[in-house]
Amino acid sequence: YLRFGSRDYDPGVCRVWGWSYRGINADDFIGLPLQDLQDADCSDISEDFVEVIREEADGGTVNLEGGDNSVSICVDGIADPLTVEHQTDAPNLTYNYVITNDADTILAVSTSNVIDLDGAGPGICRIWGWSYRGINADDFIGLPLQDLQDADCSDISEDFIEVNRLEDGAPCVTSTRDLESVGSLRLFPNPASDQVTVQYQELRGTEARLALIDLTGRVIQQVELRQSEDQLTIDLSQLSDGFYQVRIESTAGRTLQKLVVFK
Repeated sequence: YLRFGSRDYDPGVCRVWGWSYRGINADDFIGLPLQDLQDADCSDISEDFVEVIREEADGGTVNLEGGDNSVSICVDGIADPLTVEHQTDAPNLTYNYVITNDADTILAVSTSNVIDLDGAGPGICRIWGWSYRGINADDFIGLPLQDLQDADCSDISEDFIEVNRLEDGAPCVTSTRDLESVGSLRLFPNPASDQVTVQYQELRGTEARLALIDLTGRVIQQVELRQSEDQLTIDLSQLSDGFYQVRIESTAGRTLQKLVVFK
């Protein structure tokens, strides 16, 4: 059993070789090329090696396919599969997804990046990325997310995806329809604090109307878009925290819509 000192724990790649020999002091070869040991009398290095990749766990960041970090789905018994993407600096470690409530208590762990939360009932939950090695996820169900963060060789993503599960009948858009309808519509920043900029290059030069709608279906703001422009900044400072839908409808029948989170 060999354990390197802490100075050797930096991320990187090393190789473990077999060595058959007689009458050689291994310390004399530390820091020298492996070939020198191969060339020594009564010494032979194995034909192959074991490659060990040393990585620090890195939860990185997560987002929905398309770049969003929030979405609303209808709890209506119809599947609403969400495709989650992640970015990490530890591609060789195991990467799964942790689902918590809005108090960051662990509810479940998904090994798939396609997650359907329709059956969870109304409420808000969060999807986090999790980079790790050698941990049994079942041991952490029902515990605070911080416990998983504090475990050895374990790291939770810097951000999360917030999923607002609305009761059937609410004026929500299922995740799949929402993502399909985005087109070239961009919102930034999202989440937003005071204002959000809407870019709609696809509809430039056409007659269109923008509406900001809350989750009860009430139109909060409505603006006729100028055909010569392809973006608009909306003031959100007077709104309550929550989810709002930005919907643009053109006279040609094209509709773009996307959720913005205001907090």
